[in-house]
Amino acid sequence: MLHRTRALGLLLAFSLLAAGVFLPARGVVAEDSTNGSTIGAPVGIAVFVDGERLGVDVPPQLSNGRVLVPIRALAQRLGAQVDWAASDQSIIISAKGLSLRFEVGSSRAWKNGQPVGLDQPPLIVGGRTLVPLRFVGENLGASVQWVGEARSVLVNTGQSPDFSVVGYYVQYNAFDHEAYDTLVQQGDKIDYLVAFQYALEADGSVNTTYDPAEMLQYAKRYGKQALALFHNIGPTGNFDQAVAHSLLSDPAARHRAEENIYAILSTKGYRGVNVDLENLDPQDRDNYTGFLKELQARLHPAGYLVTVSVPAKTHDDPNAPWSGAFDYAAIGPVADQVLIMAYDEHYQFGVPGPVASLGWIRRVMDYASQMMPPRKLVLGIAAYGYDWPTDGSAARAVTSQQALRDLTLRNSSPAWDYDAEVPVDQVGGHVRYFEDADSTAFKLQQVFQHHWAGVAIWRLGFEDPRLWPQLAASKG
Repeated sequence: MLHRTRALGLLLAFSLLAAGVFLPARGVVAEDSTNGSTIGAPVGIAVFVDGERLGVDVPPQLSNGRVLVPIRALAQRLGAQVDWAASDQSIIISAKGLSLRFEVGSSRAWKNGQPVGLDQPPLIVGGRTLVPLRFVGENLGASVQWVGEARSVLVNTGQSPDFSVVGYYVQYNAFDHEAYDTLVQQGDKIDYLVAFQYALEADGSVNTTYDPAEMLQYAKRYGKQALALFHNIGPTGNFDQAVAHSLLSDPAARHRAEENIYAILSTKGYRGVNVDLENLDPQDRDNYTGFLKELQARLHPAGYLVTVSVPAKTHDDPNAPWSGAFDYAAIGPVADQVLIMAYDEHYQFGVPGPVASLGWIRRVMDYASQMMPPRKLVLGIAAYGYDWPTDGSAARAVTSQQALRDLTLRNSSPAWDYDAEVPVDQVGGHVRYFEDADSTAFKLQQVFQHHWAGVAIWRLGFEDPRLWPQLAASKG
């Protein structure tokens, strides 16, 4: 329902992410059990603690529907001490007034001296003692979540990661200063700058749309992390599916692209890459994941970050036209950071509605958090909206700054959609939904509740200026 203007003020806020030129892209977990009961039969189980993969020299095992992990690696990561008694093959874990004692092969443990039943006894594999992960993790105060689709276990200690602000930096020509002006004025609140300036071609070559020399100089001078974004936008200004298919389906073209990306990172002084390929053919799902794996193998040894921008979704449909090619479960282990483009819930050629309603944002974040470690996830926030004629024709895009300026010129205030928690402006045969500092405040709250790593604003120069003090407060 709609009401007249709503000023939040008490909530923090911020906004941004990327994907696309402007117009951007449209962009319960089961218990740790499976049908298998043979020790180690399902392979490739990964354990993430607060978003970081647990390093072990003996891989996690699956036995009778329970995941077991080397106890010392897990306990130390959770801040506990481990003692081993060879005489009776018992393990004692001590932390925060808690004592857990296990015996290899026994279905009984002792918690502060009291016996407790175990679904699966500890095992010795490869000279390492493995214990039930869920039992230990939850007793040490962490939440434990099995993600069958990703064959991963997510252990969350409740400690939020450092909050980062990502700014997508776009410059079309020498006269385009919107992004740079914002950077100069607000750069102290920005951690990562993503240069939206490089187009990948079908053969793996790279076309630089405009050299972001000023941005790179600023990043170097003030110690900002700069990432080079590579997209598949063609001459028409749209994401070119045919170009992406030719690139991703040809191993030689992928290799050429990877080498060209490496060369740009090393010669320009970037900290890493952001891959923003969109409008992909769902049949390129495996090719896309393969490209990311190859890129990681090429860049990680040199110390470069591999980040990706992916469409928002609330479930996985491999055949979906816009999002089907993006396998969250496979992308999570490969990328250092995943920017979820959580906007265009309603888009230019669709029916009027919020760019990103709060309920939709929650569903997007809930799903992504199940598929990937939350500490790797960054929420993309729009700094724009759409203006739909009420005659049913296509909308035009409008920046948040322009929407607010138009209201000021009319000495008016927007209505507020309390269901979606976004502003809406209705005047003269038009309805305009857009994002501002108040609506992004609700999204920021979700970032902290989901323990995500930060936000990304699409794009610098479009945003409501009121969000910067809120971002400064959130970082403090």
